Amino acid sequence: MSEAKNRYIKCSFSDKEDIRKCHEKYYSLYPQFFNKSGLKKYKLTIDQFNQMKISQNNKCAICENEFINRRKTHIDHNHTTNQIRQLLCPGCNFLLGHAKENIILLQKAINYLIKWNCK
Repeated sequence: MSEAKNRYIKCSFSDKEDIRKCHEKYYSLYPQFFNKSGLKKYKLTIDQFNQMKISQNNKCAICENEFINRRKTHIDHNHTTNQIRQLLCPGCNFLLGHAKENIILLQKAINYLIKWNCK
């Protein structure tokens, strides 16, 4: 039997919550195949990843929203040096990515929001 068939978990997909539970079960049973978060890319073990989450109180390093599951936890890194920084939620990770990690651009965005009294 193939490795993929050995990893197969029978799930009933009656609603989104069932799908989420099935995915969480898969990731808890087979963390070695979980690489969408960058574990393999950044040579992190699942224990190192979990330790990072614990050290951040299971919250995004920027917005401090609680992580819901591993699939919604991004490993932030410096794109020049590849040094791992901290864990971010998808929104904060995309924010930095779309701004191309440009501090001047981000400061201009802050000034713009201040100008228009955004809270």
